Amino acid sequence: MGNTVYKKLLILPKPKLVARLLASDFPSENPRTQTRNFPYTSTLYTSYQMKRKLTLILLSLTFTSCFFSNYESELIKSPTGNFEIKATVNRTDKNAEDFAFVIIHLYGTENNKLTELNTGAGDGNKWTIGWTEVGDTIVLQSSDIGNKAWILNQDKPNQIKMTDELNERAEFLYSEKYK
Repeated sequence: MGNTVYKKLLILPKPKLVARLLASDFPSENPRTQTRNFPYTSTLYTSYQMKRKLTLILLSLTFTSCFFSNYESELIKSPTGNFEIKATVNRTDKNAEDFAFVIIHLYGTENNKLTELNTGAGDGNKWTIGWTEVGDTIVLQSSDIGNKAWILNQDKPNQIKMTDELNERAEFLYSEKYK
């Protein structure tokens, strides 16, 4: 008997309520049907993957441009105005004797190259070059080989023993470059 009651309820049609809405005068209020069969936004995981790949590409381009091109500093004029120095680093020719070494180029008053000096400092560590505040003495600060100095005699650099004053100057040059 209970079974027939359920059958009767299932057979009865359910009343449906249909409402017809009028179109709005404002087009942005009228819903549009979606005709795309693909999602127009990516998932959070896909966005994360894309950002990660882009970051890796940008980092690799940055490191490639920094480490695989030769370095050449600006000319630095001596306090007397008689000389200029410029540092270069060979980062591309691995077969050369000066590969990854800091080379100091010495120029005279008319930008004529007088000599070049292999400092022995490697480019893999922090380094800087400059002049003493008075005179024609070149100072190198390197976290690789330590501090060195050369005094110019007859347009030729001669290495001199480091003093407290030269070490202070080297540390000052280092602090100015790597603030």
